[in-house]
Amino acid sequence: MVKLFRLGDIFWEDTQLIYHALANLNIEALVLSSPIEKYVCLGMHQNPKDELDLEYCRNNDIHFFRREIGGGTVWLDDRQVFYNIILHRDNALVPSLPQNYFHRFLKPVIAVCDEFGLDAEFRPICDLLANGKKFSGNGGGEIGGCKVIAGGLLLNFEVEEMANIMKLTPTMREYFRKSMVENLTTMKMELGHVPPKEELFDSLVSNFETVLGPLEPAIITPDIRSEMNRLREHYMDEKWMLQRGASDPGREVKVREGHYIIGTSVEIDGKDHELIITITDGKVSDVSSSISDGKVSDVQAQDINDPMPATLIRIREAIIGMEHDQRKILKGISDIVV
Repeated sequence: MVKLFRLGDIFWEDTQLIYHALANLNIEALVLSSPIEKYVCLGMHQNPKDELDLEYCRNNDIHFFRREIGGGTVWLDDRQVFYNIILHRDNALVPSLPQNYFHRFLKPVIAVCDEFGLDAEFRPICDLLANGKKFSGNGGGEIGGCKVIAGGLLLNFEVEEMANIMKLTPTMREYFRKSMVENLTTMKMELGHVPPKEELFDSLVSNFETVLGPLEPAIITPDIRSEMNRLREHYMDEKWMLQRGASDPGREVKVREGHYIIGTSVEIDGKDHELIITITDGKVSDVSSSISDGKVSDVQAQDINDPMPATLIRIREAIIGMEHDQRKILKGISDIVV
């Protein structure tokens, strides 16, 4: 029987350590929690030095954690509720394909939303949208002998803080902020109020039982706490925290599934240009540029008789409509400017 850890409001580190510990101990479980402090969580392939404005985080008492499953950088605080699903790899409930895995185990979350009057839509691979905007991000992977999903519901969200904690140029930060406003939503924005956490937890339990079967209430035992303490030392060690993943050219940030922003610098006629490439529904939809003065301009509006804007227009014509492949997009740009 799958165990239920209904933890409620807990210390920020514990929201991450609990599901790592349960997976290492091979304990199948559903964990429900909410952090009492704000923090940032990164995917296992990310490096805080590359992703975060560490000085801003230090000055504003924002903690960060690098988890052992995939996904991108997420802002977490007490205005969200989290669910973690930990199942043995060979459990018959676990589909072989990742997209089917998320599709199966996010159905209970969609049912919760329906109960509260929110029309939720599953967007492969692992987002939930309302009115075309993301309000639930999810990630997954393997820890020990278990498959794990980590996800949450945005009750409310601080766009400014999310933009500020990221290591971005001023221009890209502004684009990121604007894209979040256009592509993210919350239960408060959609419903006009924030549902009580306890009612959400009740609904999550009853709806997950339709997929996982009856859940056995459980507590954090001394053995589990001991494993969490052991993992705390490991995950807070700089050898893990600052381990560099595979580096990519340019800078890419995810707003929601299918919508990304890529930033890169190019030199044209002796002047440095910062290009901001927008990915919508998996394809390049827009390219904008700023010169050293920081003023942003829409490439499409430039005068084609000017040699510099003409180069930018050629870039736009070359990459608009390209599939979302950062290396190919940047190569398409370099083929023009070199």
